[in-house]
Amino acid sequence: MNEKKKIRYLLCRVLFLVLTLSCQSKEDINSDNITISSPHSKTTLLNIPAKLLSIRKSLYNNNPLRKGPGYHYPLTNDLLTKNEEYLFLDYYKNWIKVLNLKSKIKGWVKKNHMIKIKRPNQMYSIKLSDLPIIINTKKNGIIRSFDRKKILQRNIEKGKYFISLNNSQKEKLIWLEKSNKIAWLY
Repeated sequence: MNEKKKIRYLLCRVLFLVLTLSCQSKEDINSDNITISSPHSKTTLLNIPAKLLSIRKSLYNNNPLRKGPGYHYPLTNDLLTKNEEYLFLDYYKNWIKVLNLKSKIKGWVKKNHMIKIKRPNQMYSIKLSDLPIIINTKKNGIIRSFDRKKILQRNIEKGKYFISLNNSQKEKLIWLEKSNKIAWLY
């Protein structure tokens, strides 16, 4: 599948998820207070405890944001500030993709220009469409329950798409669209 078809597929998938979920009512995802809600607007929100997310702050004011992971990518019209909080979305070498939690602006910044922060008791409402879509890269992936005690699914095919909440290198915290649950992809 060429790049244009992949991008078109991903955009259609996100649009389908947003439209499908906008008709559902608020319901609990699991015991850790993660909820997915569809207010009267057409925006689907995930309400997620901060301890499950990688929240960052900029080390510098007026930190430039780029459209891609590298100095050869153009700058966006936005600058990062020390006061704002950013959600870590993805990484590539020494670059990370972040989402400004207030303005919802996305972009790439050097990894060493950001620091992790902890917000143990805070909840974040994030639009489903703002979260990254990841691809299972393992031949026989496994999905475990949120508490990691139960295997929900084995032999996840390579190339299957998921919406990611925490895109760490070892395991991925994902949202399962059919069951409206949060789980771990290994």
